[in-house]
Amino acid sequence: MLKITPDGQTTRFATIPGGGNGHVRYHDGALYTVSWQGDRVYRVSLDGEVTALAGTGFPGREDGPGDEARFFRPNGIDLSADGRFIYVNDTDVIDSSDLLHSNSLRAIRLDALSQINAGLVGAWYEPSTAGSGLLFDLVAGRDELFGAWYSYVRPETALAGGENEQRWYTVQGPYSGNRAEVLIYQTTGGRLLAPDPTSTVAVGSGSIRFDSCTEALFEFQFDGDPGPSALPLVRLSPDVLCAQGGLAADLNADPVTIRYIGNLGVMLRYGEQQVIIDGVLGSASGWVEPTADERTAIIEGSGLYVDVEVAAVTHRHGDHISSSVANQFLSRQPNAMFIGSPAAGVGGSISRPGQTLPINLTRFANQQIEVNGVSLTVYHTRHFNQFGNDFSNEINLSYLVELGGRKILHLGDFDYAADNIQALGLAPGELDAVIMPTFKTLISAANFALISDLLAPRTIIAAHLQSAQLSSERNRVLNLLPDAVIFDSPGEEFELNRRQVARHATP
Repeated sequence: MLKITPDGQTTRFATIPGGGNGHVRYHDGALYTVSWQGDRVYRVSLDGEVTALAGTGFPGREDGPGDEARFFRPNGIDLSADGRFIYVNDTDVIDSSDLLHSNSLRAIRLDALSQINAGLVGAWYEPSTAGSGLLFDLVAGRDELFGAWYSYVRPETALAGGENEQRWYTVQGPYSGNRAEVLIYQTTGGRLLAPDPTSTVAVGSGSIRFDSCTEALFEFQFDGDPGPSALPLVRLSPDVLCAQGGLAADLNADPVTIRYIGNLGVMLRYGEQQVIIDGVLGSASGWVEPTADERTAIIEGSGLYVDVEVAAVTHRHGDHISSSVANQFLSRQPNAMFIGSPAAGVGGSISRPGQTLPINLTRFANQQIEVNGVSLTVYHTRHFNQFGNDFSNEINLSYLVELGGRKILHLGDFDYAADNIQALGLAPGELDAVIMPTFKTLISAANFALISDLLAPRTIIAAHLQSAQLSSERNRVLNLLPDAVIFDSPGEEFELNRRQVARHATP
């Protein structure tokens, strides 16, 4: 698998065991491909790490969990529109000399390929048995799963008279992928609020397989039992932290920080990755302007703005971009790539060899790109109308940026309309944050309902307020969206992480 940068530089990106067939699909921060000779489906991270998604590597035609399924000469791959399924063309064998290519269509459910991660901790239960289930946790510092199993005494060991009693066990063992191999322990002795000694012994073993963020199967066997038993489990506690179809979530990972520059300009930061959108500004008279220190730091590539990976502009209006400032910025940021439409000057008035990427899209089209390790999807959306002007023919680019496992959508000067939103192709709840314009008639219950209903982001960030109307427009937004974050003070920051969001100002 080769990687070609916007300036045409070609390097080896990843090696697919058995050789890929040239079909590659992108989804949720990763690439997917098939190995025709390797009989497997592979996931490739954006840093080139290759992992087997499905298939044992031995030819066959068997359904089941990813590490048990078999494929025979898979020869094509695609994604469902909602991103939940991967479809693979598989080869049928008629006889030893007759192969029918693409005769069988196999489906892989991405949300059922959950590696064990910290988002799976909590309460799980067995629906058909009242009062029976497990409480799961992960052992800090080790790839081990721990569970407290609340159940009842087994029939063959029931008390005299057939009376039942509750029974607690614990389970613990190493995990890999979506499966944990555990021992079952029973603790006896001890009394409530008494120092009586206890005794813990292993009484069986089992395997716990997580098929999704809400479904699991616990197969177990007590010592002396004639055969194994199975306990299907469903999640009882909320699963908002669970990482489906990806690598294990790290709840302590660095947050994604969104820093306000001015007007609709922000910088997104995750670790050493930095992305500026609509923040390379000159004057933004009538709107919230960057501070002099902030503008100087951006131009000089100093302070928080050292080694920016990507700078992007949504459209050509002067309160979103300054060509002269952009060229100064690029002269001090030799590794940065500037993205935007030719109408906004990218590749024209904003030009530096190897540092500009003009985006040419028809209305409602999109383009997925990776720039300096940052994954973006660029959408050509319709510009809103305001101040009695018809801006509908302006080229407005909206940017979906994926950083640190989070998805942040910067709308630019976006027209609040159902067709404009539906053209994004994003599922409700998919976004961690949306950054959107809010002033004058853009602030309305109808407009905000479209965002809440059709996108349902975890966090709404309102910006692009008029400098002379900050207080009134802030109050109007909060009356309709009490949980919204308002950006109206340059230098303030908002953090997105997997456990919480926290807004704070920084000097």
